This record gives sequence, C-alpha cells and structure tokens, in this order.
Amino acid sequence: MKLLRFKAIYITATATLLIGFALLFLPRFFIYGEPEVVKRDLPPLEISLKLIIEQEMPGDLNKWIETNLEESILFYTETMTKDSSISRAIVKHSLKHNIPVNLAFSVAFKESKFKIDAYNDNGKSRDRGLFQLNDSYRQNWAVEDFYNVDKNSFEGTRYLKEMIELNEQDIQKALYCYNAGPTKVRKYGIIPEATKKYAVEILKLENEFNNQLKKWIING
Repeated sequence: MKLLRFKAIYITATATLLIGFALLFLPRFFIYGEPEVVKRDLPPLEISLKLIIEQEMPGDLNKWIETNLEESILFYTETMTKDSSISRAIVKHSLKHNIPVNLAFSVAFKESKFKIDAYNDNGKSRDRGLFQLNDSYRQNWAVEDFYNVDKNSFEGTRYLKEMIELNEQDIQKALYCYNAGPTKVRKYGIIPEATKKYAVEILKLENEFNNQLKKWIING
C-alpha cells in the first residue's frame, strides 16, 4: 500500500515538473522563435573587401581607388593603358569630378584605345586625344592641347560628368549624349543605332573593368 502511494506521489511530482517546464519555456519559443545565432564581427578590412566583392556599385570601388591611389595606378597601367601617365591622369580627374573611375576608363578605351595621338575626322568634326574631344568643344585650344594627356583627361571626364548630371544620373543616356551630342539626343530625340551600340559596349566594358579590379584586390 505504501509502495502504491509512493508511486502515485512520484508520478504526480514528475507530471507537475513537466507541466511547469512546458509553461515556462514553450511560450518563449512560440513568441521569439529559435534563438538568434550571433555571427562573429568581421575585422574592418574584411568588411570593406566583402562590400566591394558583393556590391556592383562603382562608388565602393572609387573609395578603394582613392584610398589606394598608387596601387590603383599600377593596376590600370599593367592591365590596360601600359602608360602610368595615362592611368594617373584618368584616375585623378575621374575622382576630381566624382564619376566612376572604371566608366571613364571604359569611355577612353572605346574612344581611343588609350592612344594619346588618336585622331578621327568624320567630316562633321575632328576628334582628338584620349577622350576624342572635337575641335568645336575647345575652340581656344591649340592642336597640341588636345594631345596633352592631363588636359584631355580633365576635359573628357568633366564633360562626361556634365552629361551624367544633365541626364539625372542615367549613365546610358549620358553616354548617348557623349557620343551623339546632347542637342541631337535630348532636344530632337535622335539616337542613332551606332550610338546605342556604343553605350552598350561601354557599359559592358565598365562591368568587366569592375570585375578585374575586384579580382586584383582579392588576390592582393
């Protein structure tokens, strides 16, 4: 009889404990769900590299370029221009005018293949230098001014910045205007097929240059 009474007390106590446990912890589970896994904090360098790798925004790359200026110039010289004076001028003036550096390099490559003495006479205008500035753009310039790396890069990136602002940060439309002229594109709505192709090719180049720079950063 005593044994049966002891078993009854034991079962009652155990049940009470289980019910108490359930009442204490189950509501917390349903309200808060599984406990959050706390991730370790990454050191600042890892965070900056992670942002650069994961994001496609060229602004992040511009920050890295500005912080690592000499390394950036080495990258552009070895992978693109083969001339540090060209690399330095384009980087410097792109940062000065606050435009994506790789966009500026893409335009210069498309326009001149980074040839300082590039010249094109299409019958309507004569285009010269890295950014193929036409003679009507700077009528007070001597011919040799168009082939000056620093002057051409300054004016080329400044004009590109002007077209970006004119088109409210729409890079594709800015490239249309850079190639065909803002009057034709904006006032008359004329966008030649060659101009559309021009813009697409430059945007592809910019993406390619962004990826090349990211790989360079990762590989150190």
